[in-house]
Amino acid sequence: MALIINIIVAFVFFAIGYFLCAIMVISSESDDKMERMSNIPDFLAERKSRNLSQREVSEKTGISSSTISRIEKGKSCKHENYLKLTRFYFGR
Repeated sequence: MALIINIIVAFVFFAIGYFLCAIMVISSESDDKMERMSNIPDFLAERKSRNLSQREVSEKTGISSSTISRIEKGKSCKHENYLKLTRFYFGR
């Protein structure tokens, strides 16, 4: 029973991450990108407010610098990277 619950919980988290990634992709293709992404954390602003380079964030999260750059530009979003950055910056 616990295994089934864990599978359901994992699926729900995956679905939420997939939905958030879809929002980022759709948003990056339009002029009103910032307006529609207002519910997604601004990882670029957070990194700069902490005076961190992309390389430093990369070393601390295990995400490549090039991937961090794409995420900050709204061009890439894998669920696991989104979670890593959210945990790194916001402790969630």
